[in-house]
Amino acid sequence: MLFRDSFLRFGCHPGVPCFTKCCRDVNIFLGPYDIVRLRKSLGISSGEFLARYTLSLVPDSTGFPLVLLKMGEDRERACPLLGPGGCSVYHDRPWSCRM
Repeated sequence: MLFRDSFLRFGCHPGVPCFTKCCRDVNIFLGPYDIVRLRKSLGISSGEFLARYTLSLVPDSTGFPLVLLKMGEDRERACPLLGPGGCSVYHDRPWSCRM
């Protein structure tokens, strides 16, 4: 049981049943800094990263472009950067994945 002064410790690793479950069926919005870090980590240009890994939306209400990581099109909708050992870009993962 947790109490007000308790600490919650959690380790994400292949031994826990929920490993990589948070990397599926989720909307991951990317900011410019995320895009730069990810494209550098993957060793590709920004244009190639945007074309291959993202969806761009421009809501009529704001006119401000939103960039989302394009999830898999299968039933699980897994992150395209997810591998058998977890996140393939862990050290450069997007801000929302670091929260």
